[in-house]
Amino acid sequence: MKILCVPTGPLSVNTYIVFNESAETPSNSERIPCVVIDPANSHKVVEVLNQNNLHCTYILLTHGHFDHTMGVAELKSHENALVAIHEADAGALAGGKASLAYLGGALVKPCKVDIILHGGECFTAAGIEFSVLHTPGHTKGGVCYVIEKERVIFSGDTLFRLSVGRTDLDGGDNDALYNSLLLLTGRLKGDYRVFPGHMGETTLDFERKHEEDLQRLRGLRLIDDDFMAAVFEERACAEFLLQIILKRDDLTVKEVHGQYSIKNLQGRSVRLDILAVDRENRAYNIEVQRSDRGASEKRARYNSSL
Repeated sequence: MKILCVPTGPLSVNTYIVFNESAETPSNSERIPCVVIDPANSHKVVEVLNQNNLHCTYILLTHGHFDHTMGVAELKSHENALVAIHEADAGALAGGKASLAYLGGALVKPCKVDIILHGGECFTAAGIEFSVLHTPGHTKGGVCYVIEKERVIFSGDTLFRLSVGRTDLDGGDNDALYNSLLLLTGRLKGDYRVFPGHMGETTLDFERKHEEDLQRLRGLRLIDDDFMAAVFEERACAEFLLQIILKRDDLTVKEVHGQYSIKNLQGRSVRLDILAVDRENRAYNIEVQRSDRGASEKRARYNSSL
């Protein structure tokens, strides 16, 4: 099997042309059948097809955004190919706003969808066996095409090298994308070559390792009591950290209490981190907390009252 990557369209989408190298050499009147994935420019694709004596029989779409579909209608007409897309994104080929073409000032010509996907299908196209994984998140109808025999995944905008697709556009869902990534990395065992919709090729093992590294980093308690106590031992270091956190360069650290506790008459206590003054000699008791643990307005009011 051979995979050609042709950058197409205004956002340089990776359009893939996939065909079976072991196919018999066709006669002069025949061309080798192939699959085209996400064509954003039909003219560039047809040029490559002609150069390699290829005939597109199927157009497979990973999702419906305009930067992946701009060349579909013309390529389908030129090659008489069948178009496949997930049901949730099929409306993007009917015109209107579903393709988000208006965001890029682009035009997606409407075309007929021949194969509606739901996820879980297995089919043969151009002599190559594909399976379909529904991977929503970037769009509701995002899919990945897997060629199990070759250990290959066409991931569209679900998974990139060291990155993932954005979820802030219409139809995007961060939780759904996270679950789709779990599906890819958990359901598919072993390593696969990953051909994404943008940027360079990667592998599933590489992305698994990267995710493991991220999880380890998230687990580190960088800004906890022990860390802050060590950093605040030197006033110069404390001032530098405060400039970063508070985005102020007018604070001078006067004292560092290092988690020193004081109590009021009712016996309630508060821990002071840093006593600082600004250029106007106004005093500040500054306490640093993680944004996801303990940094509440209620706590700030309580400390201020003491």
